[in-house]
Amino acid sequence: MPSSYLKQKLRNYEAHHKKCGPNTPLYQKSIEQLNSGHSVELMECNYVVWIPYMGLGNRILTLVSTFLYAILTNRVMLIHVPDDTVDLFCEPFPDTSWILPPDFPIKNLNQLDVNSNVTYRNMLDKHVISNDPNTKVESLPSYVYVHLSHDIEHSDRVLPEIDLNGTTPWKTNEPRSKAILVASLNADYYERLKSMYYEHSAKSGEFVSVYQPSHEERQKTEIQSHNQKALAEIYLLSLCDVLMTSAYSTFGYIGYGLAGIKPIFLMTVHDKVPDPPCARAVSREPCNLTPLLNTCTGKTVDEEKFQQHVKQCEDVDHGIKLFD
Repeated sequence: MPSSYLKQKLRNYEAHHKKCGPNTPLYQKSIEQLNSGHSVELMECNYVVWIPYMGLGNRILTLVSTFLYAILTNRVMLIHVPDDTVDLFCEPFPDTSWILPPDFPIKNLNQLDVNSNVTYRNMLDKHVISNDPNTKVESLPSYVYVHLSHDIEHSDRVLPEIDLNGTTPWKTNEPRSKAILVASLNADYYERLKSMYYEHSAKSGEFVSVYQPSHEERQKTEIQSHNQKALAEIYLLSLCDVLMTSAYSTFGYIGYGLAGIKPIFLMTVHDKVPDPPCARAVSREPCNLTPLLNTCTGKTVDEEKFQQHVKQCEDVDHGIKLFD
């Protein structure tokens, strides 16, 4: 259950979003400053605009991260919704919208990349902005673009054990059925598991059924129906009692995050089968696959305390994540 502090933070954000959201006088005032090309004064309403990137797993992760950033910095989050994501998510905030209006003055948002002149890094390199705390507001640009993209063991008995001899009697003191859900672009895993349990009964006496809602063969993020299927399968994963997911999978991160369970990672194959092939997660948090290596010029931190809570990911050697 969320804490009373978090609930209050969320209620405060809802009120702030309603006050500063699209089609409000304060939003129009911010648009006027944006059109001017530079900051005129400190504004009551500041915004962070989310731009979709890659597949649905990455999109949901970055959407949640953007919302957290908006709460921590007292900004209003607006999202740029391409055709492939229309109607995929409902409006989360009462009496307002989080959709970026179509007349937003900055066009071609999806064309912004790491080489754009308006990126934070390029502005620093060209001395358009600086980290000097005494910089006057009037000298700052009206907006900046931040480019954030990069660049288990057999004894755990995750699946029901099969009886190769076909002689195991039914056990009445255990569940009589178990369902295995396969969420994958490919049908091969589903076909193999289905054949295995069809040809051999489970040693526990359980009836094991295997399901795969879809197998699109390749990622088709540009197609809305593909994203709808992906969202449905993420939800189905969140209902599982035990979850196994491939390493390096933002799709899996969202599934076990919604489930609130610690998954088992199928480790990435590099020319040979990993030893061990699986690893049980210690933290429920998603992995930051491409952590920034820039030196922080902000406040110093207690390194010992920091290292207790930020560690290497279980499934990705070069990634970092939060631990309890």
